[in-house]
Amino acid sequence: IDYIDHAHLIQNKYIESQLRIGKVDAYGIETQISKTKGRTTGSISYSYSRVLRTFPEINSGKKYSAPYDLPHDVRFSLLHKIKPHLSFSMRWIYTTGRAAQLPVGYHTYGTYPAYLYEERNSQRFPDFHRLDLALNWDKSKKLSSGKTWQRTISVGVYNAYYRNNPIIIEFPDDINFT
Repeated sequence: IDYIDHAHLIQNKYIESQLRIGKVDAYGIETQISKTKGRTTGSISYSYSRVLRTFPEINSGKKYSAPYDLPHDVRFSLLHKIKPHLSFSMRWIYTTGRAAQLPVGYHTYGTYPAYLYEERNSQRFPDFHRLDLALNWDKSKKLSSGKTWQRTISVGVYNAYYRNNPIIIEFPDDINFT
């Protein structure tokens, strides 16, 4: 299910009139290599996947990327045991930018901008990547009941190199597309 081109959603009592049913093709491949023994463990994975939609009444019937179509996804994780209860971990993630329908220009309609668009989801957000680092301290305590109570204290840095990964793009009214 997807919304028609130029759907009217605000204050629409019959929002279902703005929806259409179509066909979705999804395919891909995924691979992973892991090291699970020793003081240093980790994994690296890669997946290639596509999700393409075809709706006769949307995008002139041409295939287009679904919003969650992310062709490339690479993940790398590493855990190194410094001491029996102290470890360092890192995780790096890269994904293709999310498909989006962003304006390519505009004209004014009275005092309001009217944005111009190309085909459905024909642009993409910038590629997403980040590095997370953490220092972990594991502690276990034997309880009188015979059970073991475990806890981990972790101090970390999320997005260590401070990558600006946009999740939304807003355009001001006085935007210049040239």
